[in-house]
Amino acid sequence: MTGRSIKGGAHPARALARALGAVGALLLCLSILRGCLERTYIGYAASRTRDLRGGSWPGTVWSYARLRSHDLSHADLRRSVMVDGDFAACRLVGVRLSDSILDDADFAGADMRRADLRNCWLGCANLGHANLQGADLSGSDLRSATLTGADMRRADLRDCWLGCANLGHANLQGADLSGSDLRSATLTGADLRGCNLRRVKFAGQDAIVADSWIPEARLDGAEVAGAVFDAGTVWPTGYDPARHGAVRCAR
Repeated sequence: MTGRSIKGGAHPARALARALGAVGALLLCLSILRGCLERTYIGYAASRTRDLRGGSWPGTVWSYARLRSHDLSHADLRRSVMVDGDFAACRLVGVRLSDSILDDADFAGADMRRADLRNCWLGCANLGHANLQGADLSGSDLRSATLTGADMRRADLRDCWLGCANLGHANLQGADLSGSDLRSATLTGADLRGCNLRRVKFAGQDAIVADSWIPEARLDGAEVAGAVFDAGTVWPTGYDPARHGAVRCAR
């Protein structure tokens, strides 16, 4: 036997180090699994009661949860996962949901006034007829989301992805959509009075703004080439959409 090796086997210190490394990796995996299970259990347990006002469950997994008509006002749910969850008709006033994954979730008819929805994933989510007055959705991904009839007065929608979203008959008075991508979005009958539409992208994919109200909106730098409008679309005074490339269709 020498100081560096053992005949027919590894050095004891190296074998011990490998064993300790394996144990450490196992403990780390168990810790991560425990954290995931705890967060999932918290979401399940919380769903057993309707009054969840002011609760704090950041990072919780609420996917497929059925919380229709629950009250989550002012709850802290940042960085949560709520894929395909049912939150229709919920009271979510002032809820904190920034950086959450909410794809395919149902928020139809929910009261989400002043909600913090910054940098969320809301692809294909249903927000139809939701009350989003004063909500902050800046930087969120709302591609293919349903926002028909939603009340989004004074909402912050800066730099949002709204491609293929349906905003038909939505109330967007005073909302800030500056820098957002609305290519292929439907805004038929939407009220955009007083909106900030600076640098908005309608161009290239036939966004539909037929029958929309856009008077007093700020359109500095907006790309409207290819957007489809009709005789019912009301543009800001002096704004010539055809000159900017928008396409008029017959009613």
